[in-house]
Amino acid sequence: ENIEVLQFNRPKVNALNEELIQSLILNLDDIIKDDNIKGIILTGQKGFFSAGLDIVELYNKDKEYMKSFWELFSNLLEKIYTYPKIIFSAISGHSPAGGTVIAIMTDYRIMSKGNFLIGLNEVAVGLSMPIGIGRVFQSLLGERLAEKMTLIGELVNPQKAKEIGLVDEIINQEELLEHTISTMNKWLKLPF
Repeated sequence: ENIEVLQFNRPKVNALNEELIQSLILNLDDIIKDDNIKGIILTGQKGFFSAGLDIVELYNKDKEYMKSFWELFSNLLEKIYTYPKIIFSAISGHSPAGGTVIAIMTDYRIMSKGNFLIGLNEVAVGLSMPIGIGRVFQSLLGERLAEKMTLIGELVNPQKAKEIGLVDEIINQEELLEHTISTMNKWLKLPF
């Protein structure tokens, strides 16, 4: 109907590389021009939303490449966060690091029940946390909880993620996309 589903499809764990990020940006740029599409759902495959940045592919890249890559990724995050149409995340499984970063930029997050983990573990693996991402995380969880989770790189299960406000709902895997579409349709009936 009026909803576009963008599904990450980069085996095995939907790790974010330059090609996937550019593809997302291009899709978002196309959708913004289509007045028939009122909302977007980002999702992955069963078991993985996104494992975050493709560290293996980024390993041994030079400073210029990394600067260009980070600008591209930052552009994507800003585009999602400020997008004029509603964007939901249907978190279909594990979503550490960059997967969580993308999810927190969306307007509403519904996560699959299961033995999955979500959170910002960048510091735990030796990376720094950009201020903008940290501020969005704080706006969802509160300053102290976000700070503690970020400092220790804590990943949480779906139930804990819902309790602390990292996700808005949890639902069975089989119902995830259908429920996310239904919820978005309710939002689309509101006078914006």
